[in-house]
Amino acid sequence: MDVYTCTKQLIEIPSEQSKKEELFLIISFVKEYFANTNVVIREYECNGFPSIVISNKETKEFDIILSGHLDVVPADVSQYTVEETDEYICGRGAYDMKSGVAVMMSVLKHFTRDDISVALMLTTDEETGGFYGTKYLVEEIGYRARVVIIPDGGYKESQMALKEKGILQLKLSTTGISAHGSRPWQGDNAIESLMRSIAIVQTELDKEKTNDAQYWYTTGTLSTISGGNAKNSVPDSAFATFDIRYTETFSVEQFVSIVQNQVSVHKTKVEVLLCEPCVFVSSDDTYVRQYVHAATSCGVDIVFSHDYGASDARFFAAKYIPVILSQPSGEGMHGSDEKVFKESLRLYKDILMVFIRDVKME
Repeated sequence: MDVYTCTKQLIEIPSEQSKKEELFLIISFVKEYFANTNVVIREYECNGFPSIVISNKETKEFDIILSGHLDVVPADVSQYTVEETDEYICGRGAYDMKSGVAVMMSVLKHFTRDDISVALMLTTDEETGGFYGTKYLVEEIGYRARVVIIPDGGYKESQMALKEKGILQLKLSTTGISAHGSRPWQGDNAIESLMRSIAIVQTELDKEKTNDAQYWYTTGTLSTISGGNAKNSVPDSAFATFDIRYTETFSVEQFVSIVQNQVSVHKTKVEVLLCEPCVFVSSDDTYVRQYVHAATSCGVDIVFSHDYGASDARFFAAKYIPVILSQPSGEGMHGSDEKVFKESLRLYKDILMVFIRDVKME
């Protein structure tokens, strides 16, 4: 089965997270793909989400892990009917990231070196955080590698993302005293206290802004706000959440401490809902340099970039494992016209094959 056919067959499985039977079906498809192949297959399940790890050696500490996800964001049923032309393959997951998975499956199936260990790790919950897939496999099961390759960043085969922002989600909660709306002096308006606390957070975030044309600085979004339960009553509680995306120079601990100290005068509590690390890989990393060399030998000049969103790369970065983020080119990620370009898919496979063939482990 070539990578085009494999990509199309993966797309045709509507592996949305709400369709658990389809998640197990797509894992079974991958397992069947490696039937009669001399590999080690391990299957896992965490909180109802299946994962599979296929490798050439019986270990959990590999030289290389090829990591990807098989789940997709919800789509109209029509998007699981593949449209194909001479230039592209179109359908839900074509770009994010079933084409990249198809390449990694092919690379591992045809892998012949005996001197290094390689694993293919595929999960089914990345689109909602990856906590029951990659995070579970890395932190609970204990998988490790010298280098990880994830075709879920960079956004084209000629581009490699060396950085991804981390995630910090905060909840601000205020309390007050309820009273009739006609007698506000008898109450203590929790929403007004919350507004003052929100302003404090926004002021602190404004200090992170720079003149970087690529917006590579810490940003924050006031994402939800709620308070009160009657139009004629002084509210006695309110809350808001912030979604903060931070860079490698940002101190989460310092920021949270400053905010907590300042908002406490407004009877506001700060809760950290989520804190995920940023990804940073040096362009001088030995595996980055070898990957660039492999791409050059395939006629592709790699340009370094950064990604604003997060991927499963952060779980490996937290263990100080370098991650190579690059993928086949496409368009319409998460959209109704999602596609991957065939020539890019071919080039990406060539690069990965050369890298795996020639890599020197250090």
